[in-house]
Amino acid sequence: EFLQEVQVRTGGIEAEYGGAVGGVMNAITKSGGNSFHGDIHVYFAGNGISAGPVKRLLLDPVTQNAASFVQDRKQQENRYELGGTLGGYLLKDKLWFFVAASPQWEPASNAYLATSGANQGSIHQNQLAENLFAKVSFDPTSRIRTNFSWLNTSAYSSGRLPAYNTQTDTLASSIAPSQGIGFSQPQTSYNGNADFVLSNRSIFAIRGGRFWDDY
Repeated sequence: EFLQEVQVRTGGIEAEYGGAVGGVMNAITKSGGNSFHGDIHVYFAGNGISAGPVKRLLLDPVTQNAASFVQDRKQQENRYELGGTLGGYLLKDKLWFFVAASPQWEPASNAYLATSGANQGSIHQNQLAENLFAKVSFDPTSRIRTNFSWLNTSAYSSGRLPAYNTQTDTLASSIAPSQGIGFSQPQTSYNGNADFVLSNRSIFAIRGGRFWDDY
């Protein structure tokens, strides 16, 4: 929700992309302006609005001479996203801001007959993908334009849903090891640029960025 334009350049590439070979993909983010604007969105994808699996032909594992159609259960998969954007000004014609957030989370759980059927219980899995963006634009004069942005695409997960050992809900191991499995992956990037208009025919630009990933 924070992308304004995506450019794909395959020929006639400007000098600033001199290190590219074959093509360049450039993403332009949204910015604030002299009026306030924003939006709110909600997305859902999951079992409630998706089709179930088709029936499959299964051979009897005992007799090996009879087959029947089996209807598998829907695998629990519900994905939610709630987000929005807001842009505007801090100082008209000088300082603008734009912020956006669209986190996605996916909770799930399965029932198991753990320890080869000796114990019954459930394993819960929670996954979260953060998508947070902030941008500040500052034009101190008509000949100087600057932009500074921050992007957070961290991901977190707790719990793991192992596959069943057979057609039943049996799990060979206990529930505790799978419930304790997870990961944390903070990931952020910082970018800034400044454009100086030297004359009607020349511009001096400075760009820099930092990407941080801790997995």
